[in-house]
Amino acid sequence: MSHTAERLHTVEELPDIPDCYELVDGELVMMMSPAGWLHGHLVLKIGAVLGAYVEENHLGMVFGEQTGFILTRNPDTVRAPDAAFGREARIPHERSLDEYFPGAPDLAVEVLSPSNRASAMTHKLSQYFAAGTRLVWVVDPKTRLITVHAPGREPAMLHETDTLDGEAVLPGFRYKIAQLFERM
Repeated sequence: MSHTAERLHTVEELPDIPDCYELVDGELVMMMSPAGWLHGHLVLKIGAVLGAYVEENHLGMVFGEQTGFILTRNPDTVRAPDAAFGREARIPHERSLDEYFPGAPDLAVEVLSPSNRASAMTHKLSQYFAAGTRLVWVVDPKTRLITVHAPGREPAMLHETDTLDGEAVLPGFRYKIAQLFERM
């Protein structure tokens, strides 16, 4: 749901705005209310698996679901995927606890919830790719499918019997999808 804006908002204003919003083309978009326990479990499990792999291989950093990524400026867009990865070469040298990541994640992970609309997800994916994201995994807990999106190719739907591959973004990363859904 979009907040009707009299004027466009900026990245600099976002930390001072009460409640939890993403910034989309300068307009405030309220983020969903607290998610259900299965959503939270999947987000944490994916983050833990990614984090362990990235740390072990010194590839960069994995980020949690409240991390803002600046995708565009003027008008400003700040998105917060459920989990994300940024390769080491892109991690800012000057680190401030109150700043958003300057750019898109290399990998964004979105776990669907009942309130997600297909049109909103399509728009979010196009913004990620336009800003330089190289891979997006959309996890659907209801169907137990993961749809893999990458720029310039058709999405691939993976089932529980398939293995998730980090491709060139996370070289060597492989994870059996059945493991993700095993306690659901």
